[in-house]
Amino acid sequence: MTSGGALKFGTDSAFQLELRRRVDEYFQVTGRRRRDCWEMYLKTAILLAGLAVTYLLLVFVAHAWWQSVPLAVLLGFAAAGIGFNIQHDGSHQAYSDHSSINKLTAMTLDLIGGSSYLWHWKHVVIHHTYVNVTGYDSDLNLGIFGRVTPHQRRLTFHRWQHLYLWPLYGFLAIRWQLVDDFRRLIAGRIGSHRIRRPTGWTSPSWWPARRPFSPVHSGSRCFSTP
Repeated sequence: MTSGGALKFGTDSAFQLELRRRVDEYFQVTGRRRRDCWEMYLKTAILLAGLAVTYLLLVFVAHAWWQSVPLAVLLGFAAAGIGFNIQHDGSHQAYSDHSSINKLTAMTLDLIGGSSYLWHWKHVVIHHTYVNVTGYDSDLNLGIFGRVTPHQRRLTFHRWQHLYLWPLYGFLAIRWQLVDDFRRLIAGRIGSHRIRRPTGWTSPSWWPARRPFSPVHSGSRCFSTP
C-alpha cells in the first residue's frame, strides 16, 4: 500500500483482542510484573553508569588511539543500550506504572543527543499507527540508499544494500542530531504528517539535547588530549 490520502483501517479487531488476552494470561500464570521490574532498574543503572564512566575515561584519561578506539566502541554500545531499552520503553509508557518515571526514562534519549519529543511523534505515534505502510511509515524512508518494501522504487545498487547499509546506519545518529531533528522542528512535520511543536515545559528539553554534541562540548576532548 502506498500513500494516497487518509487511511481507513478495518474494524475487525479479533487478532488484537486475542493477542491481549494471551498477554494478560501470560502475566497471570507467571506472576511477572508488567512494569517497574527490578531487573529493568538494574539494567538502567548499569547502562547509565557505563555511559558516564566510558565518557569520562574517553575525555580525561585516554591519550592514545589504542585507548580511545575501544572506549569509543564501548560508549557507542552504552548509548545504543540506552536508546533501545531505557528511552524506548519509557516513551511507550511501558517502563513504569508512574507517568513521571516513564517521562524521565524517555528523556534519556535527550541525554545522548536525540529528542524524546520528536522521537515520540516519529516512532510511537506515526510508526506504530502505520507500521510498514509505504508512504505513511516514515521509518521506511531511506531515500535512494535503501529499498525496504516492494512498493519502493528499485535501483541497481540496491542489490548490495545488505552490505553497505550497515556502515551507513552508523551515521544516522549524526544526521538526526545535526539535520533531521532541526528540520522537523522548523517544518512542524515528519514526512507527510504534521506534528505539534514543543511548547511549555517540553520545549526546554529540546536544547539540552543539543549541548552534549555542540562544538564547544566536543572541543573539551581536544583540550584534554596532549
